[in-house]
Amino acid sequence: MQQLKLDLNKQQTDTENKMKRSFDEEKQQLIEQLSVFEKSVNEARREHTKAVVAMRQTERHADREKQRHSEKIQILENYYKEEINKLSEQLKALGADRNLLMVTLKQEGLVGKYKSQRKSPVVFHDLDSSEPPGMTIAEHPPPEVDVAPSVVGPSVLQDLRNLSTAILEDVTPSDNSDT
Repeated sequence: MQQLKLDLNKQQTDTENKMKRSFDEEKQQLIEQLSVFEKSVNEARREHTKAVVAMRQTERHADREKQRHSEKIQILENYYKEEINKLSEQLKALGADRNLLMVTLKQEGLVGKYKSQRKSPVVFHDLDSSEPPGMTIAEHPPPEVDVAPSVVGPSVLQDLRNLSTAILEDVTPSDNSDT
């Protein structure tokens, strides 16, 4: 019986040792797996942090670009508003000058004389037609109006001629761009 007890103790010790070795091996494997998982998690965290930092930098850069473009648009809008206002004022001034010129010409009786000396009206043709386009206003120089200097001062006549030429030159480009 003693022998059986010894065998049983030996067997029990062997079993315990095998179990302990098996437990230690499994524990070591699990520790290694845990270490690999921790490394993977740490690497993923680092990559996530890098991605978040890069995303924030990109967002800040995009915000700066958006702000810069907004400022440019605002500057351009202001510039064009000022230009429109300037051009509107110039248009009003030119309209007033034209009206003044027409009143002066009517008062001096030069409008009728100009109309009587004027050539026939300009005929414009369609661009699709095979006929050559008609003459433009620029090809019809204003007729020379002879008025006695004693009736109207020479400087007034010269001013009227200059103003007439300027008006015709201003009208010519806009008429040509419409055709």
